[in-house]
Amino acid sequence: MTTVEVRSASVRRLVAQGALELHLQLRTDDPGAGDAFFAVLDELNQVNADGGTYAQLGIRSPEGFVVLVDSYADEDALIAWLEGLADRLGARGVTGRLEGVTSAPSPRWLVDDQRPVPTAFVAHRFEAGSLAANPAQCGWLGGPELTARLCEWAATWSTPGGPSAIVGRDDFRFAVEGDDGIAELLRAGLQAGAFTDVLRTDDSRHVGRHVALAGAALATAQVLGRAIDWSTRLHLLREAITALPATTVHAAVRPASKTLISWSGLGFRHRLPAPLKEGDVEANQHLLGRYVYDAHGLQVLTDEHLTRARDLTGWLVSDLGHGRHLVEAADLAPWFATDLPDPAVVDRARNDFGTMLLTLDVIRAEKPPFPRPRKYDR
Repeated sequence: MTTVEVRSASVRRLVAQGALELHLQLRTDDPGAGDAFFAVLDELNQVNADGGTYAQLGIRSPEGFVVLVDSYADEDALIAWLEGLADRLGARGVTGRLEGVTSAPSPRWLVDDQRPVPTAFVAHRFEAGSLAANPAQCGWLGGPELTARLCEWAATWSTPGGPSAIVGRDDFRFAVEGDDGIAELLRAGLQAGAFTDVLRTDDSRHVGRHVALAGAALATAQVLGRAIDWSTRLHLLREAITALPATTVHAAVRPASKTLISWSGLGFRHRLPAPLKEGDVEANQHLLGRYVYDAHGLQVLTDEHLTRARDLTGWLVSDLGHGRHLVEAADLAPWFATDLPDPAVVDRARNDFGTMLLTLDVIRAEKPPFPRPRKYDR
């Protein structure tokens, strides 16, 4: 039988810090060890189904595999569980070590600044067929080709943000050395979970870039740091929303919280037109190629979007090919020179966009081509 070492001191340290739930890593050089690791965890979870130590949300890490231990009776019981896990892994031929690990934190300068930043929200074509076949799934719905292209784009676009790199998978984030392999880490994260993200920062200059990929082929991108003026920031976000026009069904730049990882915060900093809510947008993504959830100073629209507009004579419209168009305000300062856009400018833009704006009447009339949880009924 091979040996898996238990680094109990690292686990006890996390318990001493007051962690009610903690992350455990199997550090191993064997990429195939994950199947055995997760199978053994399932076995132990069944044994402890009525109480005791329980582990879930297993993901691949740059150095092996990580799992969340979200319940345990006490420290001694947790260590005994770890030793049992190590014995079962060794019996399956796995080598490596088990250790407690912590999620990589965002830099302090980023955490301390709570102001919103212009954020690119990009919706791509997703595989509605797989959702129709399995309505309960909540993972990534981008096809293999789109996934590869998006992960490569995310790694490349974020790199100028700085030398420090953090890659996140679901609720855990890893510090990553060097630039190589980030695209593959993102792709592997989407295969295993619902979302992934990459944060690149230059902590000496307090600047960075962040990209998140989540759910039904939804992306967000941000340029971080107050040292970057608004026009430069907007130029970079324009690049982000026009990078993949062939698969983009709608994209827009609007204020949002920093390092946002999903569209659930779409209207938190800048409210959507009442009575629309974030859930209405997320649950009706099939409509985004024809309707928009709001008017913005900078966005990508389809041919069909444009047919629904009331009056775009005051807007700059550029053809991107593939039936996509970059539509931007003639004067961008009222939209982006301050933390939030000028309300009067937003109201006029909403009027210009006319019946392009998504409404509850449209949502009720045009049901998605797949079952939708009842919680989204309006």
